[in-house]
Formats: sequence, structure tokens, C-alpha cells
Amino acid sequence: MIGGLELNGEDNQDGEQESQNENNKASSGAQRARRQPLKDISSTPRESTPINSIPASPLGPLMTRLPKKVYIRPRITVKDEFPINPAYWNEYMNETLTYITDIEDRYDRYYYFSNQPLIKSDMRRVLVMWLMELCYGPFRFEASTLHHAVCILDRFMTASLPGSIDSSLLQCIGVCALMIAGKLDENGFKFSTEDLSMLCDRAYTPGEIAGMEIRILVTLKFEVLVASTCSFADFFRRAIEPNSLSTLLIDFLCDLSLLSHEFLEFNPSQIAATAVWIALCATDRNWTEELAIATGYSRTILTQSVKVYASLVAQCINSIEGLKCLALKYPLEETLLILSRLLVQGQA
Repeated sequence: MIGGLELNGEDNQDGEQESQNENNKASSGAQRARRQPLKDISSTPRESTPINSIPASPLGPLMTRLPKKVYIRPRITVKDEFPINPAYWNEYMNETLTYITDIEDRYDRYYYFSNQPLIKSDMRRVLVMWLMELCYGPFRFEASTLHHAVCILDRFMTASLPGSIDSSLLQCIGVCALMIAGKLDENGFKFSTEDLSMLCDRAYTPGEIAGMEIRILVTLKFEVLVASTCSFADFFRRAIEPNSLSTLLIDFLCDLSLLSHEFLEFNPSQIAATAVWIALCATDRNWTEELAIATGYSRTILTQSVKVYASLVAQCINSIEGLKCLALKYPLEETLLILSRLLVQGQA
């Protein structure tokens, strides 16, 4: 019996049908009266305990992505297949490179400190160094996971409403970004919110960490794919004849770029191309026309990002004691010495 009608029976008597119709009309007001309270369900208190970790601000504004800013940046264009080193290439590589290029163009990151006045560039640097220590220390994560986490961090800060991020939440945002990246990139990710709470010295409860993870995912609309510097470097290094020194320098420069907020003004693909160019100069080679066509960046375009690298290397040499996060993976002093001869002394 649904809505007063017998689904399996037949109404053979017209009188019963008319009587039923009159009864339906007479009871329509009562039915509406009974349905009226459904409009007030949202105001009815629930018995379950609310999750305090979910931010107090409504989720509606968070789900509205801010209008994309317009920056005059060179955009990589895959003009031709990589003609160099076919042993490092296959039939799917150009399609994959085009795909991550589309992701880079779709989900950009910007210099967001003007929109988040409570977050300073030094705070971001300290946070990224801590994440790097975790990835290259006890966690033993891949470099791609670290770059993925930092990209999620920067995208979340860019997409959040102006002034909505407090500095006290920065470590929580960072560890949640690392948790999201670890779930996507690392096989057998076993860290729970309780583990991450202990990692933060109980500064955040497991519920607060879970709530921040939800907030990040909602703000990014669950679009957590990234095109990181590490991703592009894996492609661009295939266009050269890699050796142990060039491979070391490319990986080091990609990780080093995470520590400086100035690289937020460049595309990840441009940062990766710059790292490859510097590595070529270290092995007495240079940026060729074929590389410019393959990557979409000429030496003129890369000059500005090279200057940022030169400034960053000079700073690292003066504060090498504070870079133990990089020393976990690289021979720090030897690598900085090579880069200093190239960049600080103007040989690149």
C-alpha cells in the first residue's frame, strides 16, 4: 500500500474510485500539515556529538574557488617529440607530458602571502624544512611525495579565503598535506591521525587533524593531482645524457626550490628546466635549441629563475648549518660548492 493505492489490485468499482478521490482531496490539507515539519529538519538538534575539528566557517564559501589570477608567465608547449636519447623515451611519454602540462595550467599556485597576512614566508620555509626532514628521515618517502605535499599546501593557501588561515594551523595544514600525498604516492601508507598527532607533539588532536584534512579536500574540491617540479624534471632529464653529477644536481635543485617562496612566481616546469640547464653547465654543456623546443623554454626565459637560484645558493652557503633536512639526502657541502662556482660566480 503506497499513497493509498493498491499496487497489485484493480479498482473495479467506479464508486469506490470516486470515493477514494474525495477522500484524497479532503485529506490533502492534513497531509501537507504532516509534511510541513520536514522543512525544519535542519533546525532540529541531533543526538550525535558535533565534530569540533571541522572549521566553524560554513563549507559553502570554501567550495567556491577564488577567481584565477592572471600572471604573465611563459607556458610550456610540447612542440615536438623529444628527439634525444630514445632509450629513455617511449610511445606514451609525450602524451603523459602533455597531460601534466594541462594539470599545471589548470591548478596554478601564486604568491599568496598578501592574501594571508598571518602567514609569513619564513613560516613556510620552516614548515617545508620540517616536512623534508620527515620525508628523507624517518618516513623514507620518495621525493615526489614531498613535492606533492608542498604543492597541495601552496594550492590550499592560494584557494583559501583571504585572511582565513591562522599561523597556529600551519603545522596542521602541512602534516595533512603530507598525509594526502602519502596516501596517493606511497605504497602501504600506514600513518593514522593518532600517529600524526603524536608527531606534532599533541599540538593538534586526531579529530582536528581529520577535520583539517576534510577542509583541504573540500577547498580543493578533491582535485589533488599536481604537476610538481619533480614531475617535470623526470621528463626533462630524459632529453639529456644524464650522469651521476647532473642527476644529483637536478634532484638537489628541485628540492632546494621548495625552500624559497620566490619560486611561487614561476611555473614548476620552468623551475625544472632551469635545474636541468644548471646541471648541464656543471658538466660543461649548455642549453641547446633542441632542448628549448622540447621543453618550451629558451635561455632568455630561464635567466630570471637562474638568478633566484643564485641568490638562494648564496643564502644556503651562509647558513649551511640549518640545512640538515637536505643533508639527509645529499652531500651538502660539495653540492653547494659546485653550485656556488656556477651561479654565485656567474658561470651559468
